[in-house]
Amino acid sequence: MSRQRYVADRILTMDEQTPYVRELVVEADRILAIGDEARDIPCDEVFEMRDGVILPGFIDAHTHFLQMGIKRMQVDLRGTTSIEEALERVAYRIHEVEPGSWVVGNHWDESKWKEQRYITRQDIDRVAPENPVILRRMCGHLWVANTRALEQVEIPPHHQRGLDKANGLLRWESKDYFWPYMQLPTSQLSHALQIASEMALELGVTSVHEWHSDFQTLYAADRSQLSVKVVGGPSSDMLDALCSLQLPIGFGNSYTRLGAVKFFADGSFGARTAALYDPYEDSPHTSGELVWDTDELTKCFTKAHQRGLQIAVHAIGDKGIDVALAAFRKAIDTDPERPHRHRIEHCEMPNRWAIEEIAALGIIVSAQPNFIGEWGLEGGMYQQRLGEERFRFLNPLGTFRRNGIRMAFGSDCMPMNPIYGIWCAARHPVPEEQLHPEQSIRYYTSGSAHAAFEEQEKGKLIPNMAADFIVLSADPTRVPVDQIRDIVVLMTVVDGKQVFV
Repeated sequence: MSRQRYVADRILTMDEQTPYVRELVVEADRILAIGDEARDIPCDEVFEMRDGVILPGFIDAHTHFLQMGIKRMQVDLRGTTSIEEALERVAYRIHEVEPGSWVVGNHWDESKWKEQRYITRQDIDRVAPENPVILRRMCGHLWVANTRALEQVEIPPHHQRGLDKANGLLRWESKDYFWPYMQLPTSQLSHALQIASEMALELGVTSVHEWHSDFQTLYAADRSQLSVKVVGGPSSDMLDALCSLQLPIGFGNSYTRLGAVKFFADGSFGARTAALYDPYEDSPHTSGELVWDTDELTKCFTKAHQRGLQIAVHAIGDKGIDVALAAFRKAIDTDPERPHRHRIEHCEMPNRWAIEEIAALGIIVSAQPNFIGEWGLEGGMYQQRLGEERFRFLNPLGTFRRNGIRMAFGSDCMPMNPIYGIWCAARHPVPEEQLHPEQSIRYYTSGSAHAAFEEQEKGKLIPNMAADFIVLSADPTRVPVDQIRDIVVLMTVVDGKQVFV
């Protein structure tokens, strides 16, 4: 059986007993030995990474992985600085497709536009009078459709919550009726999956937690298409089926496994749908909305908890987080001895009570530090939405850590880039909430592995663990914070195979 030795100036193992070594040996798809124990083992190949640092492969704990690949095959509005620039990209695609064909775009962010407003159907109609067009905001909680698209999709009266037909804006269930037009043909999904895999591996991401995706495509994919390991979290509408099937957490294989059931408590700050106790600073008539009735959410949580399923709930605003925690408390109290690793996804605006309750209940916070860099710095969208006082205390990563709360770090693909996330966590506008890069690396590796019940398999570079690791151009824990963003991935190894060099 072939063996490879990797030597570097520093290897961060994420193991408390042996945190730093200089070499490791891989045999097949496992770590065979590290440090002194690896030194005298004969190997078939030796890889000298003297100028780099090795650490476990990043585990992105919150992604829409397949959608990331799909969106790259549609109109990408990321990086546009104005509505006009976004419309130019839409117009370019209009000229490429047949008259009347649907055009889909993604990743628009009005907080980065000079107009500082949402795009509307009237804007899109100027460049697409004949083609139906649907454009998703960066957060995915707000879409905009042009007139032709609105004419072709019938939204039942009882599902028009969040519909602003005058401007073509779609929130909540009103946007769900456009979902079929957002998807690629089945024949193209394998290519989208391959695109997503290549993007992730280039960024050092070897595993992802994927939410409400096309699991048939994921499970059927071969390794040439899917070279990233996936823990798939089904949506809440599958709860009854999961309870009937009695599938255990982790059901699947080494590349595709069953994860937590995903619920929504509220929406997003960008769409002004995250549920707050006090109104939005830039829209005093609204304070967001709850997705679930509190009693219904409690019933679902209780059913899942008693069946041994893991729960993950999207909760961003202070009210949304409190409602989720109240449901968790009641569900857990029905069977307090049952071990669990329930999660709150995002958890951006917890109050003091919420932080204490998260710690008391043992809830995992699945945070996205990249949100800080995208919208949480001075003058950013969070400050616009919430005002001077509230925005500074969003994403209190340091407070979570000091209160002993377990964390897993992810990206929500906005953007997927753990190195950027490490930089963002070190740049929080409140110094007490900043994290040292080594702490962030831990949450992107062993923390995310624990959140998916995979700590015996991933997240550390110690014997018998999966040989999933990366080589970086510099050590994030040793360079000045401002230089972290410049670090690049030199190599990504999954199951002992070099899949990105």
